[in-house]
Amino acid sequence: MNKSVRIIIAITALFSLSHPVFADVTWNGSTGNWIDSSKWSGATVPSSTDNAIINSGEIYLSSDVHIDTLTLNNGLIRGSGSMTTNNLYWNTGSINFSPSSSSSDNWMGVLTVNGNAVLGSNGSSMSLEGGTSPHWCDDCGSTKLILNGNTTLEGSLTGATGAIVNNGTMTLKEGSNTYTSYWNRWWSPLVNNGTIDANPGATKVARLFNLFDNDGVIEVSSGTLLVDNYYGAVNNKVDSSFRVKSGASFVLGNESEGQRFSNNGGEVIIEAGASYIGAAYTQNSGTTKITDASFVLTDIDGFQIYGGDFVANGNLKGIVNIFAGNVSLGETPNQLNIDGDLYLRSDSNFTINIAGLQQGISYDSVNFTGYMIANGALNINFDSFIPTIGSTFNIFNGSVFSDELGEYGLGYSFLQVNVNGLDLNQFSYNLDYSSSGISFTVLAVPEPSSYAMLLLGLSVLGFVARRLRKL
Repeated sequence: MNKSVRIIIAITALFSLSHPVFADVTWNGSTGNWIDSSKWSGATVPSSTDNAIINSGEIYLSSDVHIDTLTLNNGLIRGSGSMTTNNLYWNTGSINFSPSSSSSDNWMGVLTVNGNAVLGSNGSSMSLEGGTSPHWCDDCGSTKLILNGNTTLEGSLTGATGAIVNNGTMTLKEGSNTYTSYWNRWWSPLVNNGTIDANPGATKVARLFNLFDNDGVIEVSSGTLLVDNYYGAVNNKVDSSFRVKSGASFVLGNESEGQRFSNNGGEVIIEAGASYIGAAYTQNSGTTKITDASFVLTDIDGFQIYGGDFVANGNLKGIVNIFAGNVSLGETPNQLNIDGDLYLRSDSNFTINIAGLQQGISYDSVNFTGYMIANGALNINFDSFIPTIGSTFNIFNGSVFSDELGEYGLGYSFLQVNVNGLDLNQFSYNLDYSSSGISFTVLAVPEPSSYAMLLLGLSVLGFVARRLRKL
């Protein structure tokens, strides 16, 4: 054997000693403490380079554990310790960081996964318990599952008070769901700081039966994502993103449960051909963009917009109540169909784009089946289009509220009308209110002689009024 070969062998041996070989270490199926080596195959407690395999039995953690991979095919892990693993393959079974399997005490045990996690398969179930007694605060003791890498959820993950925190990318497949007993937990058990991609496949369903805060990205890429929050709101927080892609659907609860989606500074995008079904929708700040999609709300509150940007075209069902914020149909002309009422309040700012004479195609048009209250500001933007005198644009179509005299005065008409892109030296305009809608008509600028005749008429009327007072 030459010298170079001996050197290579020696280096390989040293490397092997400094980097222990990955090993599968299996629990024997009994009840005992994790650190009891007699319970593990090979009489070896799994180390940071091993795959700990649990097929059955009950294991107690009395201290923190660090391993490379946890494979939980069945059985129960409980105790007062926490666990950190690079990979998790959880097919079925329970994790309950409480003193005993029947205890109602709540502990702060944490299972942290820094790499890949595969949670269940279609039809399987897993349990993340963390005690069984009710408690109502964010910082109460609780079993917690923290996912920092790529996670695939395909089974049913249930919990009494267990919390799930996604900091990586979680993909939801057909059969996936998370369920929490709301008698036991009244705050958000599912927190998303990373990306959740609901991708069960066409016609398939993924479920999240949890209240949750979105601090990251949620996308519905295919099929349907069903979220059941038992009267709680989906909270889309500042700088977060929620998107339903073309052909996909999002369903929030059902009609009897009054569940609400609340956008509080994030971005909500419903793409063309997508659909959204829920009870009520609130936006306090942020942006909502609905592009040629179906958006159906069943609660009497409907859409409640208090700020931010609300951009919508396509089909909306429910009351659209704009208290404040900017509303438009998009950057280019579109049509918006509302199955319900349209209420524009005093702090609303509605923009209509006009680029031609075709209703809903080259100029914005809003159709509604209920009633409309006109208030706030109306912006009419002409986009490189020069109309002819007499051109009329039916911009709001449906019954418009008037006062008891049938007039459209203060409180029943726009407080401010801003016309941009139309040469007001060449044209004037009229905004016509009626019981069947609101139209915008382009008129000629009155000739100077017309102004003179108008002034003369007003003078005559004034003279007649004074004479009548003297009689």
